[in-house]
Amino acid sequence: MTTTGATRHTRYDRRMFAVMNNPRAGALHATAARRRTAVGAHVVLTAAGVAAGTGAYASDRPWPAVAALVLLVPWCLATGVINGATRGLLELRTHVLDERQRAERDRVRARAHRLMGATGSGNARSVAASR
Repeated sequence: MTTTGATRHTRYDRRMFAVMNNPRAGALHATAARRRTAVGAHVVLTAAGVAAGTGAYASDRPWPAVAALVLLVPWCLATGVINGATRGLLELRTHVLDERQRAERDRVRARAHRLMGATGSGNARSVAASR
């Protein structure tokens, strides 16, 4: 963990850095195939959670709400694996990251914004044009 200038790391910063860089979890994201599996599982669990949540809203039966809650645990685990694979680039505060990590995070963030703009999601112009 690097410091820039007089920036002091809080206990939260130190703990999150330690969690995101825990070597014991390295086996979960050691290969590209495992990382792809985690992302695929995350996508499937997200879709299933949205479907269960929608079903819970639209139905008077309790099982969709229970299914949504049950899906939450593996979804959180998949999210943790993805965060660990990226070493917390998107989770850690800016002052905790070094210059290389900041540049990588900014590159990923810009790519995500371009992707969202290309799909029309989150694009302010497409929202304004639809009115």
